Amino acid sequence: GGQEKVWLANTFFDTTLANAEAVGTTCINLPGSEADARAGFGGNINLQRLREELSRANVAGVVITATNNAGGGQPVSLANMMAASALCRAANVPLVLDGCRFAENAHFIRSREPGMADMSIVEIVQAMSPLFDMMTMSAKKDGLSNTGGWLALRDQYLAERLKGRLIMTEVIYRRTLHHQK
Repeated sequence: GGQEKVWLANTFFDTTLANAEAVGTTCINLPGSEADARAGFGGNINLQRLREELSRANVAGVVITATNNAGGGQPVSLANMMAASALCRAANVPLVLDGCRFAENAHFIRSREPGMADMSIVEIVQAMSPLFDMMTMSAKKDGLSNTGGWLALRDQYLAERLKGRLIMTEVIYRRTLHHQK
């Protein structure tokens, strides 16, 4: 973020918005359409507006919150996540998953999205994960913890750069490497 930078989202959660604006970042909400809501995915990001906004040179990143708490706890479809990921990759803009209730969102995908009923929640989450460059989650949900959260990054350079900031804000830094066979 920072001065003159723009972040886009399906809808920013109030604390995310406040923190971004405190450092001079402009945040733009791109909520989905009425048709999305009627289809059971009122948390979708508006893909047409996303495409238009990504043409701007100063877009620092895009956030999809799943389920979309600021939008009334509405889920985001897997198809919408896939399309948003393709647009962000084409524009070389990172896509962040605010996974506040990602497992619940996967349940809604399984129960509402055509062709997903036979997939397990784990399989849906595994299909979601590679679409994002970063994931953040508050652990203050569903009795997981009374405080804290986590941040996952694909970019090792960015992870190292953020390590110092995380330590300054009293966050425990743990490096976990997953080796693929």
